[in-house]
Amino acid sequence: MKRVLAAVLAAVMLIILCACGSSSVVGKWIFGVNTYEFREDNTVSISISSALNYEGTYEVDGDKIIITANTFLGEKTVELTYSLDGDTLKLEGDITFSGVVMQMKFAKEKK
Repeated sequence: MKRVLAAVLAAVMLIILCACGSSSVVGKWIFGVNTYEFREDNTVSISISSALNYEGTYEVDGDKIIITANTFLGEKTVELTYSLDGDTLKLEGDITFSGVVMQMKFAKEKK
């Protein structure tokens, strides 16, 4: 009986963990030649048009992602509004760190 209970609890925990992962921004997201790669350790790599590459950190707060990155203009922090719909990440705000507010829909990279 204890083994069955332990197996059921393990299965429930696995389902919960998988469900949490599916609503996470963690992963590599692509829009044309632009990529955002959010890692589990709250670091992010950003490539804009393959010409500008930034490294930084991020924090998720509700429907906002706050990114601090080292850009060619020095350290810059932007607050982006985001939403997830399956394998689509929608970002709105100063996505390119240029001061221009825009909206892009990124597709999650398939492994």
